[in-house]
Amino acid sequence: MELEVFHNQQGKKKQAYGTKDENIFLSSFAIQVDEKVINSCNEKCSCHEEIAFLKNWKTITFNPSLYYQNNKGVIEDYTYRNADGLFITMPVNINNEMRSGLELSILYNPVKWLQVNTELNLFHYVEKGDYQNQSFNYSGNTLTARLSAQLKLKNKLAFQTLYNFRGANATSQTHTNAIHSIDLGCSKVFLKDKATVSFDVSNLFGLRKINTKTVGSDYSIGHTNIPNAARYRLTLVYRLNLKDNQSVRQAKSGNRN
Repeated sequence: MELEVFHNQQGKKKQAYGTKDENIFLSSFAIQVDEKVINSCNEKCSCHEEIAFLKNWKTITFNPSLYYQNNKGVIEDYTYRNADGLFITMPVNINNEMRSGLELSILYNPVKWLQVNTELNLFHYVEKGDYQNQSFNYSGNTLTARLSAQLKLKNKLAFQTLYNFRGANATSQTHTNAIHSIDLGCSKVFLKDKATVSFDVSNLFGLRKINTKTVGSDYSIGHTNIPNAARYRLTLVYRLNLKDNQSVRQAKSGNRN
């Protein structure tokens, strides 16, 4: 049995116990986030405790973990109706949010040309705080999940698919329905590795819709937000004077929630 200690940039300390193919990790760290974009809100601080287990088999990697997280200065949206009857939504700080949950990651690689990855995060949360006579005390359960698959076939033909799921969740004022999304992509390398043609679809079928309902003492507001419709992209890359093992510089894609 071996013991190793690691430190990262956030001051995280991790201890690993186990053998080559089986390890248990214990970690704790604190992260401070500066929310400078929102001038009316204070900084957010998060403390995290986690215990994780890692097991490798020939075709499967199994990685479950249990965690507890305490967030101070959490930012929530506060909606109210002013004297003119207009609805105002603004970010405010609440006291804290506590989370405890289970994370599970499974990597399945049965054959050389197929890789399947599953990630699951199931957690319970408790929020506490108040602002202008509005109580933000609330507790609930939710989950997030991701399933991806990669196929690498003959003649340098590849396919990739990604399914994202975020379960329904709520605060003291707002309930948000579950969100689904599917992304697909494929690519083909030809002309002696000098050219690559790729085709990808983001948000297939336009599933990524955020439906919320905000309830007050004398009102109820329903809202649907569609961050982006289904998008299709066809790309052709041709390499000029590219040496062996030299990568092609490409623009980074933006983060999509």
